[in-house]
Amino acid sequence: MIDLKTLTDLIKAGESLEREFKADRGKYNDSVLFEEVVAMANTNGGVILVGVEDNGEVTGAKQRQGSPIDPLKVQTAIFNNTIPHVNTRVSVIDHSDGVVLAVEVDPYPENCATTSGKCLRRVIGGDGKPASVPFYPPEQLSRKSDWVY
Repeated sequence: MIDLKTLTDLIKAGESLEREFKADRGKYNDSVLFEEVVAMANTNGGVILVGVEDNGEVTGAKQRQGSPIDPLKVQTAIFNNTIPHVNTRVSVIDHSDGVVLAVEVDPYPENCATTSGKCLRRVIGGDGKPASVPFYPPEQLSRKSDWVY
């Protein structure tokens, strides 16, 4: 479980392959969260911080379905919208600038996708910033050879 001190340390460290900040403004929806979980599971695992801007500013996560954020409901939604089902650890942290939703994802031994069929992975893009990109079948074969069984 992520507490306020750990959250502060993660934000200070900035975004990386293992840390993704997601602003929760405008049209952000849970399908984007499912995609980020899959990308993390298909790479090295990591943590997604919803309610944090790319520059590290905390702006807060919005309520889900008209009520305060319920970590168990978020965890269940992720589990039910990923194939194979991805288990996560979900924390809601009260920060002075707003509530942050933290989703911890372990690397997964099998290739994962969303139930809508999106398979992604994390990379460092040409701009030097981390990004989630499509994970195509030829790339998936080389990933399987990297796992030790």
